[in-house]
Amino acid sequence: RRPRRHDPAHGVSTPAPIAAGDPRPTQGAALPGRTISSRAWTIAFLMVAAGTVALLLWLGREATFWADGWKFIDERLPWTVDAFLAPHWEHPVVLEAVLWKALFETVGIASYAPYLLLLGIAHVVVASGVFTIVRRTAGDPVGFVAGVLMLLLGTGGEALLVALSLNLVGAMAAGCWAMALFLDDPSRRAKAAVGLLLVVSVAFSGAGLFFIAAIGATALVLPGRWRDALLTVPAIVVYAGWQLAFGAGSLAGSATGSLAELPDYIEAGIGHAVGAITSAGDGIGLVLAVLLVAATVWHLLGRRPLMAGAVVGVVGLIAVFAVTGLARASIVLPDGRSPADASRYVYLAAPFVLVAAGAWLTRRPTLSLREPRQVLPVLALVGVALVGNGRQLIGWRDIVVAEADSVRAAITVLTTYGGAPDLPGDERATPPDGSFLRLLPAPDRLREIIDRYGDPASTVPVRPAILERVLLGYVGPAFVAGSLPTLPAAVTAPEVLATTDAVSGAAADGCLTLTPTGPAPMVVVEAPGGSTLLVAADAPVEAIASLSADGSFSQQATRDIAPSPGSVASLALPDLDATWPWQVRLTIAGTDPIRVCRLDG
Repeated sequence: RRPRRHDPAHGVSTPAPIAAGDPRPTQGAALPGRTISSRAWTIAFLMVAAGTVALLLWLGREATFWADGWKFIDERLPWTVDAFLAPHWEHPVVLEAVLWKALFETVGIASYAPYLLLLGIAHVVVASGVFTIVRRTAGDPVGFVAGVLMLLLGTGGEALLVALSLNLVGAMAAGCWAMALFLDDPSRRAKAAVGLLLVVSVAFSGAGLFFIAAIGATALVLPGRWRDALLTVPAIVVYAGWQLAFGAGSLAGSATGSLAELPDYIEAGIGHAVGAITSAGDGIGLVLAVLLVAATVWHLLGRRPLMAGAVVGVVGLIAVFAVTGLARASIVLPDGRSPADASRYVYLAAPFVLVAAGAWLTRRPTLSLREPRQVLPVLALVGVALVGNGRQLIGWRDIVVAEADSVRAAITVLTTYGGAPDLPGDERATPPDGSFLRLLPAPDRLREIIDRYGDPASTVPVRPAILERVLLGYVGPAFVAGSLPTLPAAVTAPEVLATTDAVSGAAADGCLTLTPTGPAPMVVVEAPGGSTLLVAADAPVEAIASLSADGSFSQQATRDIAPSPGSVASLALPDLDATWPWQVRLTIAGTDPIRVCRLDG
């Protein structure tokens, strides 16, 4: 409610004029014969919000912890100060550690759903903050559209389907409501809530810095509200204190002279974010972003009543990429893209873009749902944005499910074979492809975690092809091709499983003789882990050896060998279990016979 002033001439109290920067009170759009109340718009928003949470849980039903989620689990299980206050990459994650540790001890980690549910609730809080701010300035229908766009922001899908993103989404939830209270010209009690919410925001992650910048800068330019900039001081003190005590390796430590690249990073990030939110593409997104920023700067220089929502939105948008750019601007991704294009940054930028756009819509007539000329273009634009974001959300679903499949396969491999000579139990296994599986704990540590908190690999069956890929990713480097000067004594013939265009027989030295009979000679043999296959020939021969655990040979674990009369080619088989056999396929180029032997030990 606006404050009232006493009118001496009439002896009554009338509403005071709206101060500069105050949100404009609006009503629901009129329909023929009836009015859609603000309560109806709220109910509609809450219904979409509930549906969104259900949708995210359904899309993530086959997901599990992956990437640095396992790093977080491994480092946060002990009940120590560092478990709560140590940085995760460059972020403070105090409140996420509190919430996740509570889930560790109550529901364990076998199911991903409780963690996604927590993330979904935080996401709804973010979107409700956007809905609340925009409806005050641009009206209920536009506020509803902004809230729904935020709810279904598939281009920010990384923040919606990766449970560890709670640190970012939680910070945005607290920050959005701090921004909502601030823009409402709060009472003394509400101002205290703004300061508290900013502290909560930075306790979730460094994303709280965006709101500190946005609210602080806006307070300084709003007439009569410069003292409200002091509301950011508690959060600044908390964040600075954490940096000094625990922030080694955090944002302050990682801002390593990337200032020269920072302008390009900010430009790329803002253009991509606006283009992703609207599904208009980076080029049009950059044009829209430049227009939004330029109009707001021009507005600041003019004499019109100041639109606080436009200012706080633009400052926050720039702060997203200015702050992240301090640590990321000098990085170039392998595909040549800027890290500013990351999906999570689209999510971080979206509330500020929507709030700023909503503020500018106060300059236009209120949207009337009974005017097709107004409604149809808006529905078309919103439809394009929702379709584009929906496709991106499905794409992110595919990514997280694929990663979950790999994680479950990795858990199966590490817990089954961890401790073998080629998969040590006390060392973190690192696949050569540099995938996120490198962040899983060492096998012995992983067994401890699973024994106490449950097995994420038990919820969805592991597909054999994925198990094969992950297994060979871990132990493939132990499949080594070499040579020996002579054939050792005490060799035996390996078991033959299949041949093509070749016949096999026994040799006098105990080996297997393979004689080509067609254009593509091939043999599949079986030998236990830890043994060595030897290939000898009386004439120069070239061959390709392929390794498989299940006989599918679906993965490209191959080695080139070239036995000759002067040497014996050797193939060391990964040592996981001497009773568990590997299959090796030898594809021969040429028509000369070869001998294949097995050497144990």
